[in-house]
Amino acid sequence: MKNALYLPCRLAVFNYLPPKIMNHIDRAAQAHAERPALNALIQISMAAAFVNECVDEAIKPLKITNVQYNILRVLKRAGENGLSRSGILVHLTEKSVDLTRSVDGLVRLGFVRRDRPETDRRIVLHYVTDEGASALGQINPLFMQMLAGIEDKMTSDEWQVLADLCIKLTAK
Repeated sequence: MKNALYLPCRLAVFNYLPPKIMNHIDRAAQAHAERPALNALIQISMAAAFVNECVDEAIKPLKITNVQYNILRVLKRAGENGLSRSGILVHLTEKSVDLTRSVDGLVRLGFVRRDRPETDRRIVLHYVTDEGASALGQINPLFMQMLAGIEDKMTSDEWQVLADLCIKLTAK
């Protein structure tokens, strides 16, 4: 089979695919080989999806989403000061989230409360409740177990290089 070297994960099942599909796969693999940035972006997306799946599994007992988990963590760090909607968004990795709906779900679960400060009634501040802090405490061992499983995939130096490269990629 020609161009078989382009895909390192080429499986025997590929031998049974129609030639038109095989040509498409071969062209895509060749494009990845010729454009390292394209290949890197695809791999970054796949790694992010993998990490999100791992986090989803760790937080499953809370019956909340990955975004809601991150909101809880951000609000817990904010402490007694609480955060406004825009203050929460600054700290989230996913900026296109429907924050109001996510916070509504956390309020319904009793994990977050909203308050309007007396000094400026236009602002709504969000706080983690005792229930929310307790839920984070219960989930933390599961999260750390998940993290340990991922940490074993690379050395400390490799993790640092990866972090540095991500910072470089996202720098403005």
